[in-house]
Amino acid sequence: LCGALHLGSARVEGRFRDYTHALEKGQVMSAEFLQNSFSVELVLAGTLYSVTVALTGQNEYTALLNGTSTRVQLHAMADGGCLVIWEGKSYATYMKEKVDHYRLTIDGQTCLFSKDSDPTVLRSASPGKLVQFLVPDGGHVDAGDAYAEIEVMKMYMPLVAGEAGVLTQKKSVGDVLEAGDVLATLVLDDPSKVKRAAPFLQGFPDGVDSGPGGKGRASRIGGDKVHQRFLASLASLEAIMQGYVLPERTAFRAQLLAGVQDLLSTLRDPALPLYQVKGLLAALTGRIDHRLQNEVYAALNAYSHSLNSMFCTFPAQHIAYTIERFAAGIKDGAERAAFLVTVAPLSSLMEECKQGIRGYGKRVVSGLLHKYLEVEVLFNQGKVYQDVILDLRGRHRDNVRHVVDIIFSNRNVAAKNQLCVLLLDALCGKDHTSMSDEDKSLLNQLASLTSKDTSRVALKARSMLIAASMPSFEKRRLEMEVMLSGAVENIGEQCAEQLQQLVETETSIFRVLLTFFFHHNHSMQLAALEVFVRRSYSAYALKSIRHDDIGNKVLIEWQFHLPGHRSGNFSHRSLASLGSITDFQDLGRPSSNSISDDLCMEDRMNDAGLRTGVMSAYDSMEEFRSFFPTIVARLPVLATGGGDSGGGGSGASLMPGMAGSGHHHHSREDLNIISVAIKLSGLGLGASTDDESIIALLRRFCEENQEVLHAHAVRRLTFNVLCPSDFPKFYTFRSRSNYQEDSIYRHIEPGLAYQLELSQLSNYKVQFVPSDNHRLHVYFCRAKHSARDAASAAASPDQRFFVRSIIRHPGFVSKQSSIEYFFSEGERQVIETLDELELVYNDPKYAGSDANHIFFNFLPVIIVDPTTIEDGIRAMVVRHGKRFWKLRVLHTELRLSVLENPNGTEPPVGIRFHISNYQGYFATLRISSYREVLRNGTLVYERIAGPGPLHGRPVRTPYEVKDRMQHKRCAAQLMGTTYAHDLPSLFKMSTIEMWKRRRDDAAAAAAAA
Repeated sequence: LCGALHLGSARVEGRFRDYTHALEKGQVMSAEFLQNSFSVELVLAGTLYSVTVALTGQNEYTALLNGTSTRVQLHAMADGGCLVIWEGKSYATYMKEKVDHYRLTIDGQTCLFSKDSDPTVLRSASPGKLVQFLVPDGGHVDAGDAYAEIEVMKMYMPLVAGEAGVLTQKKSVGDVLEAGDVLATLVLDDPSKVKRAAPFLQGFPDGVDSGPGGKGRASRIGGDKVHQRFLASLASLEAIMQGYVLPERTAFRAQLLAGVQDLLSTLRDPALPLYQVKGLLAALTGRIDHRLQNEVYAALNAYSHSLNSMFCTFPAQHIAYTIERFAAGIKDGAERAAFLVTVAPLSSLMEECKQGIRGYGKRVVSGLLHKYLEVEVLFNQGKVYQDVILDLRGRHRDNVRHVVDIIFSNRNVAAKNQLCVLLLDALCGKDHTSMSDEDKSLLNQLASLTSKDTSRVALKARSMLIAASMPSFEKRRLEMEVMLSGAVENIGEQCAEQLQQLVETETSIFRVLLTFFFHHNHSMQLAALEVFVRRSYSAYALKSIRHDDIGNKVLIEWQFHLPGHRSGNFSHRSLASLGSITDFQDLGRPSSNSISDDLCMEDRMNDAGLRTGVMSAYDSMEEFRSFFPTIVARLPVLATGGGDSGGGGSGASLMPGMAGSGHHHHSREDLNIISVAIKLSGLGLGASTDDESIIALLRRFCEENQEVLHAHAVRRLTFNVLCPSDFPKFYTFRSRSNYQEDSIYRHIEPGLAYQLELSQLSNYKVQFVPSDNHRLHVYFCRAKHSARDAASAAASPDQRFFVRSIIRHPGFVSKQSSIEYFFSEGERQVIETLDELELVYNDPKYAGSDANHIFFNFLPVIIVDPTTIEDGIRAMVVRHGKRFWKLRVLHTELRLSVLENPNGTEPPVGIRFHISNYQGYFATLRISSYREVLRNGTLVYERIAGPGPLHGRPVRTPYEVKDRMQHKRCAAQLMGTTYAHDLPSLFKMSTIEMWKRRRDDAAAAAAAA
């Protein structure tokens, strides 16, 4: 251990010293030169010890040997030796290197480490000059014979071969030699003479196994009391923030987790400040008035007797007041100042503890995060790396080593990111709503970091700020319960108006709403079910909704058409306008608003394409199985031709091949939908609550009842799995794939999926990407290529992210409110989308994405002239242009429902804006606007003003994959240059802009004249 420390520390210090000298001369070397770990091989008594030595703190090293590790303190002494402190003992050590061995002295005792000698390599024994070879190149030399002569201090010294063999010369006569230089090599007559040292396979006696599942005892520097463990863990984490990390990932991860866990456990211990104050008082004994010391001890003793009490509070304010009182009693100013300097550490600790144990813990964690900011903010100013280093060198000319320490800390930013994420989780815990202003200020600073290296921490901070701005789950549930209970207590339009607010609210409510499916009040259950259905099917033509009882359960049944069945957008129609049952007090009795089953069936038979859905909620899977025959019996069976070609409540049929194989062929179109809500705890899976376990259970049910589902024309069966205090999980099984799960629509209510227009992704193989923001739907897509394009696709794959979002809000009554909300909500949604995209864009699992696409479907009907908002859209894109380009978002699509004449009877029309920028310059930003027009039964683009490359094309045309030019353009942009074929268009746009400015200047000059 001591030998490895001597050699490893010398190499580490050598690297830092050489980098410092180079930086003093103005040379900026690569940060990779600053290594803090080296592998050392030592041979003792025929055994080879391979030890990795890593600098892991100020004067602290960690040695790793065969999966075990131990921590050691190392202090350099003036006489060239080192003081090694290990396991509570100190050793004075000295080491000298010879040609063939190392001489190590430990506390006066000497041992020799032989270098791994190889008889096939002939080396110079000392510095000198090669005079002559006594054996020609390729000649034979016997063991013990001289093969060369060197001149050492004007004396000739022969060099002798240790074994017999054929010699190959490696140096020339007259070469200057250093000790250990290779002069020649031998091909031995007897190869068995080459003997290697046997590797040592055990670990340190008292080390800790770094590998998974390892056993052992961790060597701790310091004691085992709570304040000593706190100081040790804090020092370890501060060292990580300075860049001192272990080279092995497993060992570093174990050290990181152990350090954070130890720090947090000691910060939660109420005895921590008690021991800290006692330690400070011990150091101040004899330097402060004994009366002050006795009063502080009395307060500490009273606190120590109530450590286990729920009302236990550390007397920080009392001790601080005592210190101030004693200071006020000192009349002499100089003596008072000296007293305050003496007790400054104690006063500082009391100031930090004034907000209690939790407040003190937050201060410690915030201090570590501020150390991260101090370094990384220097590299997030948009400057070139070399310029940042040279600026720091100019500011710290008298202390260049400080600059080297900053560079070294930034070099290991990836390891620091791991620590920061753990600390951020510890800062606020699960309840982000209790953040203080200081916490939010710190998070804002972290979220403002823009470099790719710090994106993980910035996104974590940003997500915490977003969570902090949202009310807690319990608060949202209470608010919704008040709204639902108020609605069910009223009848008629008043009830409908209250429920309509929930249907059209802009926030995500499914996480809270589904909990009311299992409310003890059946009226509340029905209200929640109807809000769910109306919200999910807001883009469809809902014809009727009716409620019913099946046993002790409530069931909701609705009928609807696809959006293309009628012209117009139905999302703006109010709940009361559809004739649903809104008198929840009459539940369970025949209602005048209900229609008989005979009339319902007659209506279905007379209305081709009418689809029917049913939904109910169950506590367990077994309960659903018992009610399943009753549910399917409620569904109509209609024989209509055409096969399975319709949009199905989700438009998924427009996406061939995206939901798997095994299509079920039949002559009718399945038009029925079943949606089931089940509690996660009722699935009977125990701790196995991952997606695969849930899907396997639901798949078995579908396979067992496949014939029943086909017989009742069930197009899809969707399970809504309710997770406690979390967003519900959605799993959809479709008839076209023999009721296998459609993974593309996982965790999406299929009724909403039609509005996401996923059919346009049919040219891609789609992979769903989980997201914490449930208003955003992220897909990682790879282009489908023909066999002809397979080679080019392998060389330059077309893979990109498609991010799609639905924006909701109640309808507007004035043009001004429409415009204000469109831009405010639109910009907020843009920021959230870019935040989420940045998170997945930097994930190694999705490396290589390019030409990413964003789609916003703005559902509220707004009153606005489409030609007047293009400038506002352009300004918004320019404001976030750098982030768009950084995340390689080259195309953004925006769909609006616009009421062009609020006083007329015309329905809203669909307006689309396509924003593209494939060249990456503000001058090449293109915005084209279109109106959706129905021609020959198909919605097509009709340009509104200016050029429109999509004019006349169907709205649902699948997105095109990259052509060869786009592949080359993207490759050039990723290399930081411009594609050659883009230069003429850039020149053209620049010339046009110059002439426009010239025209405006001339007009201004004429007006002034």
